[in-house]
Amino acid sequence: MPPTKKNDCGLILFDLKSPQKEKLLSGLIKFASLKWFSGSRDMYRLILVNSKKTENEKNYPNLFKTDVDDFVPQDILNCIEEAESAEGDWLDAFLLSIFHLKQANDLPGTTSLQLVFFTSLEKSSKLIDDIKLQKVINELNETNIFVYIIGPEVKMPCTITQPEAVKHCMKKLIVDKTNPSLVAAQKIVQETKNSVLCDINVGINLLLSFKKSRGTQPWKVPISFGTQLEIPAVTVRVFRKDQALRLSSNAPRSMKPVLVEDQTVEVAQEEIVRGISRHGRFVQMGDKEMFKIENPRCFEILGFTDMKFVPETYMRGDDTFYVLPNNELEDDSCELFYHLVNVLADQKKYGIIKKVTNANCIPKYNVLIPRPDMNPKCLVMVGLPFADDVRRHKFEAPEPSKIKQEEDFLAFLKSVDITNEQKKVDVPIGPLMMLETHAMRLVNAAANKLVRKDLQDVGIDNYLDVGGTNKLLENIRKSWPERTEDSRITNQSF
Repeated sequence: MPPTKKNDCGLILFDLKSPQKEKLLSGLIKFASLKWFSGSRDMYRLILVNSKKTENEKNYPNLFKTDVDDFVPQDILNCIEEAESAEGDWLDAFLLSIFHLKQANDLPGTTSLQLVFFTSLEKSSKLIDDIKLQKVINELNETNIFVYIIGPEVKMPCTITQPEAVKHCMKKLIVDKTNPSLVAAQKIVQETKNSVLCDINVGINLLLSFKKSRGTQPWKVPISFGTQLEIPAVTVRVFRKDQALRLSSNAPRSMKPVLVEDQTVEVAQEEIVRGISRHGRFVQMGDKEMFKIENPRCFEILGFTDMKFVPETYMRGDDTFYVLPNNELEDDSCELFYHLVNVLADQKKYGIIKKVTNANCIPKYNVLIPRPDMNPKCLVMVGLPFADDVRRHKFEAPEPSKIKQEEDFLAFLKSVDITNEQKKVDVPIGPLMMLETHAMRLVNAAANKLVRKDLQDVGIDNYLDVGGTNKLLENIRKSWPERTEDSRITNQSF
């Protein structure tokens, strides 16, 4: 039986009374479009906050639970634009959302529960109820809900380079202390486990990068040595890949086989002969059985080699895996696995392994790299190339450079390193926390076409220059000589 499909489940709260309504709406539509165009099966529902109309299970005033289904961008846009606003209490919206997300927690395959609030949290005439605020915090801490308050103008004190850095950054968040709503929101994110408070551009990125990892289905075929010895192991993919968004025509394609010499002559399927044409000759391949592969599923070590014979440049990063001990078994196989890792590391050896994922599939050959420094100790498995994949090293070594290292240049490199405390570039999130930029630009353009409206720009390009602190980069760029067409041709790769 295939594993249960893993999905995220979330409630989107949208503030109808925000002065920044158009920008918030643009962010919401871009997020909905990204999910919609990518064919996501994640489940989201929309609740309107500060709504003139009241309709919800708890009968909280000025909260309207919409019936927008499948998170269709056009339906969301119409629903929000037609709604009328009236001041309510956003803490009620949090309590209502927590009530629904607790129910959704029992759905099979649910990975992350998300509470997303699109608001600018402007000063409100209503006072913050401290008892209700503490109840929200307690309820969130009892669950594993990820909270995103997206839209307020807050200053990020550091660069978020990985999910583990979010909590540290939120602890030092800088907000307007004269705004009670912002102070309350800050209290929520600082006193709960998985919460963020950020502007719209950062928030859209964190919505997809700061959540529970869906992981991948583990492959539990043991490592074998010949026919006598097996070590139980679990193999999991390091990088998770989603199908890329692509531009395609909506016109249906019909393919008809025709003659090369005269494309007006159509050929019937039974008259087609298949084969290979090379060097003016045609070799017929009529027997399909000759291409059939008969391989049992296996994970077999073929041998060992010195590290120096498998340089990093020979490794293929498309298929990278962790090979881990299978700790579900109650025997001593984990110790045997750890012993294998230690021996390979001590002797500076790599393992060469043959992997057949499913029976009768083409085998793949990989290198096993020992990593005794990781917890738990494991092997990193990377694909190996075939002969035609490698360009042989036939280049002469260059003469050692006689140029001294320039202190100014080293200082510049340190200034653009986002992990350096003395950095001069000010960006709120690092590459690992960002959406893929090409996909986001494609979605931005497609969303405008879909809803027939010019939405405000939301995305990475809008925070490349935060507060003018990146002028250093712009000045350096201007100082570089402009490349001519001749230099472009001369420096082209071959």
